[in-house]
Amino acid sequence: MSCSFDPTIPQRPGDDFFLWEIDSDSLGSDLVLERAPTANNPTHCMIKPKRDTTLFDYQNALASTRNEWRLIQVEVA
Repeated sequence: MSCSFDPTIPQRPGDDFFLWEIDSDSLGSDLVLERAPTANNPTHCMIKPKRDTTLFDYQNALASTRNEWRLIQVEVA
């Protein structure tokens, strides 16, 4: 799952989505945060499974963190 450390990264016109945050300590034992900077987003990272797994198990690991996510209110210019 793609994510970023910078919640102020500008959205492209027409991008309408919610922005959420989670403490990396809340990812549990099956997920890991990995930095993956890009030219347009040097703070880009990925939430990945810690080990090879099925898509079903990865989705369940993400779902198990659901109560830890907090909605961020971002003002769009």
